Amino acid sequence: SCYVIYCMNKFKRVVWYFLPFLKKYKYLVSFTFIFYGIGIVLGNIFVPLMYRNIIDVLSGELPMDQLKMFFITLVILSIFRFILNRFGDYFIVKLQSNGLKDIYNYSFSKISAHSYKFFTDNFVGSLVTKTKRFASSYEQIFDTVLFSFYFTLIYMTGMFIVLLQENIILGFIFLVWVIIFLAVVFYINKKKIPLNLDSAEKDSLVSGNLSDIITNILNVKIFSARKIELDNFEKVTNDDYEARHKKW
Repeated sequence: SCYVIYCMNKFKRVVWYFLPFLKKYKYLVSFTFIFYGIGIVLGNIFVPLMYRNIIDVLSGELPMDQLKMFFITLVILSIFRFILNRFGDYFIVKLQSNGLKDIYNYSFSKISAHSYKFFTDNFVGSLVTKTKRFASSYEQIFDTVLFSFYFTLIYMTGMFIVLLQENIILGFIFLVWVIIFLAVVFYINKKKIPLNLDSAEKDSLVSGNLSDIITNILNVKIFSARKIELDNFEKVTNDDYEARHKKW
């Protein structure tokens, strides 16, 4: 539908906003992907192969004199995997910490440049919530790309190569299954984007209303508007519940 296309374009614009912050720390991005990539190859492909070789030795399919070599190789691979993952942790923490700092500064510079009318027409709480969500989206999107798509791509590629060496037919069956699985996941996530955006908007309204009520509590007390504010806030929270429920 047109609304889904609109939400997809809006999502793409948000992602493009983050690219300058990633380009600024391109070396940290590269090191993060390299160290995590090698670590996932060692941990999820070569280490299991060593376990398989050790089991083959214990079951008598391979000579017993190879057990020591396989065990030493397993220990070395595990140590290297641990070291690589720790380097990956260091670089991703450094990357995201710097990125969040820059995004908060960028957001404040953009918001503070608006006219006074902009602040009177928007909830203070909503602006704060949207700024925090914009910054946290940078972290969430990068984590999703790295830990979901990138890790899955490497892991699936490794499994495909191993299965292809063992059984060509089984390897291609696995490849077809992966393609179908990724297509279904992409379709579901594409349909969920409008629901996620609607839920985020309703959540911002809840924070904005609550912040403004607390900020102007003196006026609420003076004009005996507590009941009105309670009813309005209940309506906003009900809308938020409906949006969250649809998203889930």
